Amino acid sequence: MRILLVEDDPSVSRSVGRLLNRAGHEVDACSDAESAHILLGAVIYDVVLLDIILPGKSGLELTAELRKEGSVMPILLLSGLDSVSDVVRGLDAGADDYLTKPFQLEELMARLRAIQRRDTAERADLLQHGPFQVDRLRHVALANGEPLVLTAKEFKLLEYFMTHPGEIVLRNTLLDKIWSSRRGTQSNLVDVHVSKVRRKMARYSQDVVIETIRGVGFRLHA
Repeated sequence: MRILLVEDDPSVSRSVGRLLNRAGHEVDACSDAESAHILLGAVIYDVVLLDIILPGKSGLELTAELRKEGSVMPILLLSGLDSVSDVVRGLDAGADDYLTKPFQLEELMARLRAIQRRDTAERADLLQHGPFQVDRLRHVALANGEPLVLTAKEFKLLEYFMTHPGEIVLRNTLLDKIWSSRRGTQSNLVDVHVSKVRRKMARYSQDVVIETIRGVGFRLHA
């Protein structure tokens, strides 16, 4: 993978960069959001490792700015802030994942592999999770080989969950991706549609479920 590491602590930047190089990754590093923005406009990266607390513009601000510009570059936030509200704030800004400092290299590498798998899944034409399949070319959903009857919004919800299996997906993320809306939308709109998809899936499997993470969002869990 080609990785952009944005970290203002020189010792952390050197140590993480060296470890990633040893693992076979190509790493570019910078220490502030403005430099990162310039590099992202000139080089194609597989993922950005982005510290939240940076001189000038923060990592959260850069993340939100990139998403507003339409960038789908995977972003893994690095931060010493580890409360639930901090994690939610990072994910809500548009980050793909959030890793708290200090962290072990093994966990960082696992997160990077997960991002790679997700990126592959998002490009795949046929998605599968347990007994459920989503054929994106034919716009068909199957359960145990049988047609799973879904509305257009329900299909998009299932498709999104199956490209992010095991990950917590925020309500605001679903409003953005499925309804292209966040403000002024019924607060229970997402919950109602997820509940309908969940009931339809339950007819075919009790093991693969969309679970509610109270106060945060949902997760496709097996």
